Amino acid sequence: MEKRLYLPDLLHRLVLYYHRNYKNKSTTLREVLLKQGKTRWLDLGSSSSFNEGFYFADLHPASEAPEEMRQKYFQLNIIEAGEEQLTPLGKFDLIRMQHVFEHFTPEDGLKVLEKCALLLNEGGYLLITVP
Repeated sequence: MEKRLYLPDLLHRLVLYYHRNYKNKSTTLREVLLKQGKTRWLDLGSSSSFNEGFYFADLHPASEAPEEMRQKYFQLNIIEAGEEQLTPLGKFDLIRMQHVFEHFTPEDGLKVLEKCALLLNEGGYLLITVP
């Protein structure tokens, strides 16, 4: 059976997560993840800067990534990626997209969310920021 991501379920999880962890603004997402033992994180499509602890996936070849990122960098077209491209990446506790999601059409955005659901560990988080 194919695992599908349903937007109402995702929104519900995000709202609960916010109220549980961010009403107290002194707690950062990084601290929450580390406390839960969730240490495998993916930055999807916004890998313009290196952030400790993250793997990166973007359209650009690894040779264009900064030297310190290359061992944790995957060249990936998330819209077109099939299971054979996603499986070698493994599963992640957090997938972050910063100022990327707004560039997708609604149809492609749905594909991206479905691919993210396949890449997330059970109980993993999807963090999307848009302008």
